[in-house]
Amino acid sequence: MDDFQHHLNESLQNEEFKTAYQQKELRFKIIDILVGLRLQYKLTQGELAKKLGTTQTVISRIENGRSMSGLISCKNSEMLLIKR
Repeated sequence: MDDFQHHLNESLQNEEFKTAYQQKELRFKIIDILVGLRLQYKLTQGELAKKLGTTQTVISRIENGRSMSGLISCKNSEMLLIKR
């Protein structure tokens, strides 16, 4: 086990740290799924934004991890069910 993994395992014993770590981990999984689906359907950020009734800027911020609020503000609540 490397130093980082050892340190992480020790840190995860702290419940406050563990909760924060799990929230961040989930956030990055959501981003990964969103980007993966967009690329799978060969959509640009702008095209996805148009389908969801938002802007390319919102999609970019979500994909870059700068904002998750855009996920909620998209008018299409079924955003992961991309309709072609």
